[in-house]
Amino acid sequence: MDTIIKKSSNGTHYILINEDLVKSFDTRRVICTMNTRAKFHCAFNFSKNEGHYIYVNRKLIDKLKLNAGDPVKVTFKKDNSKYQFELPEEFEEVLKTDAYANKVFQSLTPGNQRGIIHLIAKIKSSQKRIEKSLLFAEKLKMRITSPREITKR
Repeated sequence: MDTIIKKSSNGTHYILINEDLVKSFDTRRVICTMNTRAKFHCAFNFSKNEGHYIYVNRKLIDKLKLNAGDPVKVTFKKDNSKYQFELPEEFEEVLKTDAYANKVFQSLTPGNQRGIIHLIAKIKSSQKRIEKSLLFAEKLKMRITSPREITKR
């Protein structure tokens, strides 16, 4: 599908998605490939003013050297991954070795799981991802389960 990068008044980037394409999926969660070079997990969203759309994060916009108004080619496939997000190996290892933290994590809503995974995945250094994974596991065991709350000191 060919579309255009748009930018909202608050600075977030997004692309509009044809309603027929959205209806062809039995889920909101999909994997988008943009310009055949960048693949990312996302969700179809809807607004009364714009219709269906997906967000495109700033890092991806910068990586592909795109600006608002630029044309892009996108393809979608159903996201069949367990968390609809790639689980960092550091966090996966912590969950494997800490049964209670894993039990609490598995009991969370899919949105809270993705939020926690995202907070760890965005860290560039493997050592820092290990440290955050261990810290988040401890917070999960204290029943602090919201991504917003888990990042508070």
